[in-house]
Amino acid sequence: MPFTISQGKGTPGDLQPGALGSLGVDVGLTPDTQKPVSKGEWVQITFPQGVSFPEDGQVGYVCGTRRPEPQPKATWDPRARTLRFQTVADLVPGTPPGCFYAVDVRADDDAQPGTVHGRLEIGGVRSDLTIDIGGRSAGVLAFRKYTLPIQSTQAASVARVTHSVEFPSKIRKDEHDNKVVDVLLKGFDLQVRWDARPEDFQIGAQRVNASWRSSGHTSGEVVVEAQLAPRPDEARNQNWTYQGTVEVLVIADLEDTKR
Repeated sequence: MPFTISQGKGTPGDLQPGALGSLGVDVGLTPDTQKPVSKGEWVQITFPQGVSFPEDGQVGYVCGTRRPEPQPKATWDPRARTLRFQTVADLVPGTPPGCFYAVDVRADDDAQPGTVHGRLEIGGVRSDLTIDIGGRSAGVLAFRKYTLPIQSTQAASVARVTHSVEFPSKIRKDEHDNKVVDVLLKGFDLQVRWDARPEDFQIGAQRVNASWRSSGHTSGEVVVEAQLAPRPDEARNQNWTYQGTVEVLVIADLEDTKR
């Protein structure tokens, strides 16, 4: 078979019982493949014991900071512990990697610490899936999800919005004295407008970044920046604006105050 499939390096990381994570899945073609393979190939993930697909979980197709449409539609069988979805992009021989599938995963509340094993499959090709489940003594993971508004902004300008976040205990630090907290971009919806009315618009590029800025032992703020790239002849036209929303997920490793 011409396919390759593998687990993204370092994903989903060390999962605590009850915690969410993201599994990267890389799909490609073998070096000797000459012809492209059209989208629509089935990918199946057999989840290990102790790890499940969340009730509101998603599978995303990610290219850099973008999530091109359409996104995959997944089917979860909890009894067989299998997740199935179809590829949404053609596989082209010789194309360097850069896009992958991001799969939401969750460690069961009663999951036992240790390394558990599952399987990745596409077109009859299989590879191993390994996930490390840690003990609760490592700390407490906290999750905060926010939908931030992007107010009306001139098409050539950068939109910037911040949101303060406060956690109930101190954010842990790693061996390099950096706080263990990060912001994930879950999605965004930007609407281009002409004279305040929704309009179709040819955009050369669009960029949305989400980052964390600490302000104390237990607090900080989410910083979101959005930007379009209109044609130079349109960039000076003040009638072109954009607005919308950006959805982010803040994950922090907190000190366990009960210890």
